[in-house]
Amino acid sequence: WLLGGVCALGLLCLSLAGCSSALFPPVALAETPAHGITLPAEIRHGDQGATLVIVQVMIHGKGPYPMAVDTGASLTLLDLNLSDKLGLKPAGPSQQITGVGGAEEVTPFSISQWSIGKAALPAMTITSAPLLDLKRTAHVDGLLGSDVFARVGAITINYASSQVTLYPIATGGALSLWSREAVA
Repeated sequence: WLLGGVCALGLLCLSLAGCSSALFPPVALAETPAHGITLPAEIRHGDQGATLVIVQVMIHGKGPYPMAVDTGASLTLLDLNLSDKLGLKPAGPSQQITGVGGAEEVTPFSISQWSIGKAALPAMTITSAPLLDLKRTAHVDGLLGSDVFARVGAITINYASSQVTLYPIATGGALSLWSREAVA
C-alpha cells in the first residue's frame, strides 16, 4: 500500500505540474545583467538584525512614495489613505487575507501607471488596507510583494551599494513594455 501511495502522489504531482505550466507559460529572463535597470534604494537596519529595503514609487504621476521591497509577501499592499488620496477606485469587493502578522481586510485597486525610477511596472490589481503601524514604525506607504516581482522577471538587491536591479521578462525575443522610460 505504501508503494501505491507513493505512485499516486507522484501522479498527482505530475498532473499538477502540467496544470501550472498551462497557467504560467514559460518566460525567459534577459540574457545578461546589462539588460537590468538599476535603481537607488534605501537600506534601513533595525533591531535584532532586521533589514528593510525601500524604493521610491510613482503612482499615476504622483509621488514618489516610499515602499518596502517584500519578496516574501504574496500581495502588494498600499496604505488605504494613500489609495483614497490618489483617487483610486476599488476593483472589487473587500476580502479577508491572512499573513504572518494576522488577518487583514483588504480592498483591490487597479493601477495602470506606476514606476520605480525609470522602470515602469506592469498595470495590475493590488490591494490596499490601513497600514497605520507600518507607516508609524517603518515610514513607508506600502509593500511591493512577489506579485509585482514575478511579473517583472527578476530582482537583485545590492545591500553594499544601496541599489535594486530589475531584470525584465523577455517575451518572444523582445523585452516587455515595463522597461520603457517611465513618465515622471
